[in-house]
Amino acid sequence: MQTITKYLVLLILSLNAHLINAQDSIPKTVNSTEINKLKQAIAKVEAEEKAYLKAEVEAIDLRLKNGEITQEEAQDLKMEMAKKRALNIENRTAILTNKIALLERNEKGYAEDNDNESIIRIGGDDDDDSFIFIGKKKDDKPKYRKFDRRTKSDFVLAFGLNNAIIEGESLDDSPYKIGGSRFFEMGWAWKYRVFKNSNFMRLKYGVSLHINGLKPDDNQYFVRNGDQTVLETFPENLRKSKLSVSNLVFPVHFEFGPSKK
Repeated sequence: MQTITKYLVLLILSLNAHLINAQDSIPKTVNSTEINKLKQAIAKVEAEEKAYLKAEVEAIDLRLKNGEITQEEAQDLKMEMAKKRALNIENRTAILTNKIALLERNEKGYAEDNDNESIIRIGGDDDDDSFIFIGKKKDDKPKYRKFDRRTKSDFVLAFGLNNAIIEGESLDDSPYKIGGSRFFEMGWAWKYRVFKNSNFMRLKYGVSLHINGLKPDDNQYFVRNGDQTVLETFPENLRKSKLSVSNLVFPVHFEFGPSKK
């Protein structure tokens, strides 16, 4: 891995050496302080992109070690990351180069406040989970976008039709209106990957509100008869007759099978 990383770093340096060397000949005349800061920023850009590339290569090697990708896929990903970092250096140093040129052409220069400069940092936490830090240098709180989370959550919404089949009869003989007998579910579900480096088994749990309804046909309504509830015909015309049952459900179950982390 160290050999591959060295080659990738050399590729970046060869693609961008002309940008850095071009700055070494800047005369220290006007705005020399700002120009020196910009030159230092160019060197910092190179160091940052090299660090990002190293972290990305190590992450690819870890995926290769875990059997998630093949050797050929790993090489392709490394070359893709190297090209991306080379372009990043070229684009970022071009911005700084233009600022230096602007200062050289103007006697007073254009002093800028870089306290609010946005930065992006790629790294890992104590659990070796990858993340991207997005924020500003001073007046912005860090915002972490974490990838490969072991616990994920989803909003649950379901609705449809209800009915019941009487023993010995078909659905056509059902005493319930198909369009009027409905169910509704709304809740939240969490999914937890049981193993750290495998998604083979997942624990899923949550909470949901279930509402089920049955609407009788032919002017019938529900009547309690002892320990049973039966349907009887109402003597007058009914505007609405319906049985509605609401439940608060806490489902817990396991999921098995491969899926992407």
